[in-house]
Amino acid sequence: MKHSYLFILFFAILITANSQTISPRQSTEFCPNIEYTYTATITKPYTSITGIGGCYITQNPQSPVGTTFTFKGKFADANKKQTFQVNHPDGSSTPFEFRKIKSLFYSTSSAASPPCNLIMPNQTTLTVPRCQITNATISFSNIKWFTENETPELCFGNVTDYEYQLPAGWSIGVNISNGNNWIAGVNSVVVTSDVSSGDGMYIKIRASNKTCGTGLYANGPVSTIRISRPEPNLQIQSSQSFICAINGTINFNLLNLPTGASVVWSLNNNTDASISGPSNFSTVTIKRNTSLNTIVKLKAIVTDCSQSYSREQEIELGTGTEDFSFTNIYTTVNTGNGYPLPYFWGFTDTIPHAQFYNWYYKISSGGPGGGGGSFIYASTSYGPYNEITLPTCDELYIIKVEVVTPCGNLVTPLPEGFIYADCGSGFQMIVSPNPVKSLLNIKLIENDKKIEQYEIYTKMGNIVRKGAGNKGLNLLLNVENLKPDVYTIRVFDGKHWASKRFIVQ
Repeated sequence: MKHSYLFILFFAILITANSQTISPRQSTEFCPNIEYTYTATITKPYTSITGIGGCYITQNPQSPVGTTFTFKGKFADANKKQTFQVNHPDGSSTPFEFRKIKSLFYSTSSAASPPCNLIMPNQTTLTVPRCQITNATISFSNIKWFTENETPELCFGNVTDYEYQLPAGWSIGVNISNGNNWIAGVNSVVVTSDVSSGDGMYIKIRASNKTCGTGLYANGPVSTIRISRPEPNLQIQSSQSFICAINGTINFNLLNLPTGASVVWSLNNNTDASISGPSNFSTVTIKRNTSLNTIVKLKAIVTDCSQSYSREQEIELGTGTEDFSFTNIYTTVNTGNGYPLPYFWGFTDTIPHAQFYNWYYKISSGGPGGGGGSFIYASTSYGPYNEITLPTCDELYIIKVEVVTPCGNLVTPLPEGFIYADCGSGFQMIVSPNPVKSLLNIKLIENDKKIEQYEIYTKMGNIVRKGAGNKGLNLLLNVENLKPDVYTIRVFDGKHWASKRFIVQ
């Protein structure tokens, strides 16, 4: 009997709930700002009806009002829950909630993966050639309408109208952009570029609501497509970049010159070299006029519609420049920790068309740049880096390099690089302060050593000062007269030399 009573009560509640109905049904999709006629059925007496969440009544029910009545109302242009609420004499109410309002007021992205209201175009970057009017198709799947602040998330229907913001001068059909206006379209449009603008800018796309009427929000998450209008891949090309003989010539070609573009060639030095023939073709001929070994620069200026581009090429005349030297030199190499022989890792300025490098050394008897006999060939390298094995320890070596080119050989001018080979049989010292402005203190570490002589060299090996020591562990030198630079001090203890670098500020 008890179970029968509960069943009857549940059935009565179900009938009561079902008897509170409204038509059109709450699952219907509605447009904002359109008047709809609703028929509602309630189970309690009617007092009034109000709109909550933006919706409003445009025509109240006519009196007397029964349990079924008709009214008219509109939804606000807002994609959120909106409610028509029927009020009763006892203070209670019957809400009719509507969640499927086709509005774009709120632009929050849905949390779905991918978001149901995010426009996902068929490309993230649109590459358009410069100086060409180009058509490109942009397409994507229709997004869905999205209701704000609903759990679970509510996406429904399909948005079929969109708007596009383009760079100024671009167009969709007959509609030309001024750079700020939005052009109506659908989920597949043909965008037409202008001749040259838009590089690094974006095409913006957002949903529109032309389906429901005019004056409604066009909003939602805005998607973008980056525009790339790259420069042409212009390259100056030749079989070689040097001219050996006087009156010799070489041709240079400008590759990938766009159709319709013009080019003008020029040289920064019209005395030692000149342009032979026309200077406005994609191929240019350069002639060497003098015996001076030097470098000239060839420049091509390309003009294409409103764009200009510049490309340069260095040309070696003869053996190029003889003003090259060691760009870095280690003044001391300590090889007493497992190395069988002293070594030197040296490098020079890169010579553009060098074929190989011959390395030489000699022992200096009078400091860098001094005597010690002729140079001895050490090794050959095919780049400006090399390791030279030196024969004996505790010696000062002068290093020379010969660069072999198709036009002749270049030899490092004096003073050459120098290196002191310390095989661990020398001694240690400290120089301070380093950097120094005036007084430089040299201190020997070992008590049985004495400063007999000293020499100071520039980083290029020029000796700038030398003298006798004080036969003690410390030596104080005034270096105020040395210009700011990097120097090396060598100290002789009667048997060995030791070297340290220091900086004068």
